[in-house]
Amino acid sequence: MTTFHKLSDFSTTSEEFTKAAITTPVQIKVLTELKVVFKDTTETSKYVATAVLSDNSCTMQCTIYSETLARQYFTRDNCLMISNYMISERDGKTALIVNSKSVAFIIPNFVIKDDLVQQAAMHLADLLVTPIAEAILLPKKRRISIEGKVTKVEPPCKVKNNTLALKKIHMRDTAGKMQVSLWKEKADLPVSKGDFIVLNSEQTTIFKSKAVLSSTTETTIKKSTTADLQIVQSDGSEDEEEFQNGTIVGVQNITVYDSCPTPKCRNKKLDPSNKCPSCKQSFTADAIIKGYVCNLCVLKVDGNLQTMTMFTKVLLALFSYDKCSYSSKEFTAAILKKLPLQFQYKANNDIIVEIK
Repeated sequence: MTTFHKLSDFSTTSEEFTKAAITTPVQIKVLTELKVVFKDTTETSKYVATAVLSDNSCTMQCTIYSETLARQYFTRDNCLMISNYMISERDGKTALIVNSKSVAFIIPNFVIKDDLVQQAAMHLADLLVTPIAEAILLPKKRRISIEGKVTKVEPPCKVKNNTLALKKIHMRDTAGKMQVSLWKEKADLPVSKGDFIVLNSEQTTIFKSKAVLSSTTETTIKKSTTADLQIVQSDGSEDEEEFQNGTIVGVQNITVYDSCPTPKCRNKKLDPSNKCPSCKQSFTADAIIKGYVCNLCVLKVDGNLQTMTMFTKVLLALFSYDKCSYSSKEFTAAILKKLPLQFQYKANNDIIVEIK
């Protein structure tokens, strides 16, 4: 007759269980959604995911190093029999380790006690959130989630030849602060200064020798209910950037396009059928407004010339237009009449995002 281990047998990580793979199987139920912690897209194809398991004796974290096994078996509510696993310690708690040599089978469903299901939800929350003070010390390409107060939201912009949307936010928890870059469609995620949020599935990276987080295709934002965050305050360092002085001395080119008239879409370019990819509305010709992307030559106070980009809202504000329907040639001529033009600005990656 086959014997089985209970998860409670591993309540302490004794040498008996940590020296080698354990062949005596466990019968468990997956109580949470699988969370990918790390996925390397290089040739090494490293993969780490986590879930919480139970067998009615206790709940336990499971760390899975095989993407194949993770995707095939570790779906929420699946009941499994696992062998050739290991036991280790993760963040001070016992964890069951599954790798490519582990064996898993789907078995008939069984019911887990309610108190253990609730315990699993709390267990997973503890696993997912990384304190910011720890996050800034992690190596690149580590998939994590953080929780904190949003202390600054920078104006959205486009980078890489105006092809990628980007919104930068700054977050703090009780022990640290960090910048987060929201890319592509994630730049449209709703977030405001002062929000208390949990930011799930971000990837660590380095920008200008500084640890930052970058969104992934799985990034989500949800409201935080952690009471300790209510005491978090900005020290003002997120707002240290000051306006720079410059003089616009030339125009490189102006691109004109049909854009969405809905304010929240921020002059999103319409598709050939006059449909906005953001709000999904279609517009008649008389409702469409013009959008502009302009590359300008700016003489900086250090004497250097720099090509900088302006988008519709900032461009119209700088030249005192509420709106306009100029063609590229007409707008270029109108701007040239006002040059040279001294102004003060804030820039992000050579994009002018604010003026005064």
